[in-house]
Amino acid sequence: MAEENGQKPAIPPNQTLYIRNINEKVKPDELRKDLFLLFSTHGELLEINIKKSHKMRGQAFVVFKELSQAADAMHALQRFPFMGRELDIHFARTSSDILGKRRAEPKAPPREKAKKAERQEPVQPVVTNVLKVVDLPKEVTAGMLEELFKQYPGYNRGTLLAEKALAFIEYLNEEQATMALRGLKGFQLMPGRTLQVDYAPVECT
Repeated sequence: MAEENGQKPAIPPNQTLYIRNINEKVKPDELRKDLFLLFSTHGELLEINIKKSHKMRGQAFVVFKELSQAADAMHALQRFPFMGRELDIHFARTSSDILGKRRAEPKAPPREKAKKAERQEPVQPVVTNVLKVVDLPKEVTAGMLEELFKQYPGYNRGTLLAEKALAFIEYLNEEQATMALRGLKGFQLMPGRTLQVDYAPVECT
């Protein structure tokens, strides 16, 4: 019916988000990292696709593992101020290639999965130059975090997501991030609240 009236059919919800109105002056590598920091707070990301053609500048595609995560991110981050502009987010018209590959992968039988899990050793944290701070009290501000972390050499920048009680702190290299982590892990922010900090996922680097 929509097509008969000259209107485009509605795009069904899916795991891929199409994002517009991104600051075109930001370099692709920096943009990919900042998009990851922002959208990964809503679920597991499979891919961030940034086109380099002039026609596609200021646009990106973010692919979530689950549909519910994509829907939550779109609702929470619509018109979110990002690098001087407000994000315009929609479900993508086409699905990402990575989703098709995941669907095509054969699934291991339950017994085989159980055996594989038994063989796996405990996962060791991956050392990166970005630290992730969680469960922050609402009283904590970006300025407070900067003052706290920049006392360690190599501090580059911090990103506070107050609505998620979450922050990411970036250092110039892994050694400097490790020094800050060791010095501030368990630091008492206020009575009864200690700083919960660890290495951020490797995708942030």
